[in-house]
Amino acid sequence: MVSTTTLGLVGAAIALAIVGACWVLYNGLRARAAARATAADNDKLSALLSSAPALAMVVRADGRLELPDRLADWLGLSPTPRFLAELVTPGAGLSSEDAATLNDAVTAAQKAGAPFAMAIRPQGSSRTLTVQGQRAAGGVVVWFFDATESQAQIGELLGQTAQLTDAFGALMGLIEAAPLPMWYRGPDLRLAMVNSAYVRAVEGQDARDVVARGVELIEGSGTGGPLANAGRARDTDRPAIANAPATIGGARKMLRVHDVPLPSPPGGVAGFAIDIDELEQARGGIKRFAEAQRAMLDRLSAGVAQFTADRTLSFCNEPFMRIFAMKG
Repeated sequence: MVSTTTLGLVGAAIALAIVGACWVLYNGLRARAAARATAADNDKLSALLSSAPALAMVVRADGRLELPDRLADWLGLSPTPRFLAELVTPGAGLSSEDAATLNDAVTAAQKAGAPFAMAIRPQGSSRTLTVQGQRAAGGVVVWFFDATESQAQIGELLGQTAQLTDAFGALMGLIEAAPLPMWYRGPDLRLAMVNSAYVRAVEGQDARDVVARGVELIEGSGTGGPLANAGRARDTDRPAIANAPATIGGARKMLRVHDVPLPSPPGGVAGFAIDIDELEQARGGIKRFAEAQRAMLDRLSAGVAQFTADRTLSFCNEPFMRIFAMKG
């Protein structure tokens, strides 16, 4: 007969075996769940990397490469290279110069940990790649970004910038050579730019001196000062024209000031002034001549009348009015 002690030991061994089996089963299920989660995460990361605008290449310490087939396709290489030296092939891959530059940068990153960035264009391809690399555990990680569209946009913007720069230079040359004073005021109506004619008109040293001191061309202050017309143009967003006096070269002049609001940015008001002093003098002379002529005709005993081209009476002297009993 089996003793009670033996049965107890057997029972304890069986219970221990069951507990151990349960523990192993639990750990196995947990490990399988963790493996599934890891596999799912890896699938997500792989999908993310495959659709990412950047692809990574790992360069090991011995020069071996780890890169996806998609990056090899960007470089025009088939089969996928396994060493740095294989990045250069006739008519495909990197040029000898780009490969040498990349090799030097990778070596510097491996030895000194210096990050690098460069732009390359694979042979026989219109694709432009931006390369950024830095040291990581076990080697150097090199990221390749497809910058083809960005480079095309940059080239287009550079071309537009060059055209605008040329146009701006021509415009500045025209403004500088203009015989009439021209200026630009910022949104706060303070002078920001003047041309040479303006500098000569205010007897300044140069444009920088005139702007720094805020020397105004138009005389006066307050509501009728030099900023009144510019303020009206800025506030109404419409060009404003006003006649204002100024002293130029020691002589009193009458100027017609044009202020034109500019769209934002940069905003502000551009202006120029035209000397209308001779025109005003001519108008005054014509007016005085007409008044003297009419005064002389009024002294005549004969009736005199003036008619316009459409036979409308424009003037008649006093004897004419008495003859025809006209009321003044």
